[in-house]
Amino acid sequence: MNVPPTVNIDSAVALYYAKTEITTRDICAIFGCCKTTANLLKKQAREVQDRDGTPLYNARAVNVETAFRAWGLDIKRLERAQNHPKIRLGVMEG
Repeated sequence: MNVPPTVNIDSAVALYYAKTEITTRDICAIFGCCKTTANLLKKQAREVQDRDGTPLYNARAVNVETAFRAWGLDIKRLERAQNHPKIRLGVMEG
């Protein structure tokens, strides 16, 4: 599945540091997507979580670190984008 662009960088960074696991609602907040897309993204992350042997604490959530890795989200890059106005607006290349 193609991962949609991160719409809410602030939410992504806050959730990464605030929670151990994220839910469908959290995924919707990060990507600005519908529940169906969020569930597909969660399924993708769950496959990586199962493959890596990451413990599952809540059947309705996925490990935040595993999910970000599965979706190709780099927390350090998101933090840089959070502090750079041109990147936040999507006008800065590469």
